[in-house]
Amino acid sequence: MTVPTAVWPGKPQPLGATWDGEGVNVAVFSEWAERIDVCLYDVREPNKETARITLPEKTRNVRHGYLRGVGPGTLYGLRADGPYDPNRGLRFNPNKLLVDPYARAIHGRVDFDAPEGAGVLDAIDRGDLQALRGEIGDFLFEGVFLAQIAEDAGHFTVADSLRAVCEKLIRRHPHVFGTTAGVDTPQRVIEQWETIKAREQAAAGESRSLLRGLPKALPALLHSYEIGTRVAAVGFDWARTDSVLDKIEEEVAELRQAVQHESQSRAAEEMGDLLFTMANLSRKLGIDPEVALRQANAKFTARFDAMERHLAERGRSLQDASLDEMEGGWQHVKSHE
Repeated sequence: MTVPTAVWPGKPQPLGATWDGEGVNVAVFSEWAERIDVCLYDVREPNKETARITLPEKTRNVRHGYLRGVGPGTLYGLRADGPYDPNRGLRFNPNKLLVDPYARAIHGRVDFDAPEGAGVLDAIDRGDLQALRGEIGDFLFEGVFLAQIAEDAGHFTVADSLRAVCEKLIRRHPHVFGTTAGVDTPQRVIEQWETIKAREQAAAGESRSLLRGLPKALPALLHSYEIGTRVAAVGFDWARTDSVLDKIEEEVAELRQAVQHESQSRAAEEMGDLLFTMANLSRKLGIDPEVALRQANAKFTARFDAMERHLAERGRSLQDASLDEMEGGWQHVKSHE
């Protein structure tokens, strides 16, 4: 019997699988198995084992072992194999493996998922449909992988997740799937969504908070944008876009004051206020700040690459060129775009 779970080296581990920088300590509970083998594998190559040990004699039904050679930066799967007795059932009880595969996987997937989402966005920005096909596949695999771990732990299936999101979309869009009238602008759609969501939370006995539930793992700029969107839905917003611009000028002045006359921590605080306000200016203008910033990053990168090539054509490297030479090359690139 094989029971999968996930171990993410470098992050706090649940009881039963702890990483110490070089290997993983494991603990397995079994009431009657005479032999238990534990192996680690890279989730990208599940059939290729990274390490395997046979756990020594049990102490009060718990066996401990140590798997060496486990470095950081890779998501590992953990399998425990035990004999099967048709008269007594599974000698290795998966419900008593002292690693919660659901909690460990969800906790460890945040950094693992981020590159996949970034790959999708990058392919969209480049208009590369061939790459987008593959990136969407990678992204979907992440969701299916998490759902499979949850199913193995007896929590839910991927079908349950899909059913839940379909039901939520139908409930919160009665102007599309029902008879509600008058919801004819994007702002009213958002207001309706938040109203229905608050009603559902109240019916479920959950404490009502407008900003509760925003994922903490969102990129900070997008998080600011989403905060502004939610509070604007209940009328807590600047009346005019010009007012946001005035606020940005105020924040710049406060940042300048902090940089010139106050501490580093005060400068960091004012920098955060400025970025938060700029994210809300994007919202007022109907501009996705993450998209705008990615485009700006891409434009700068393309110009810098072109400037580097311009210098190389003249026998100069970035390391050797003066600031004036680089600025001249930069302006040359801009003038020929």
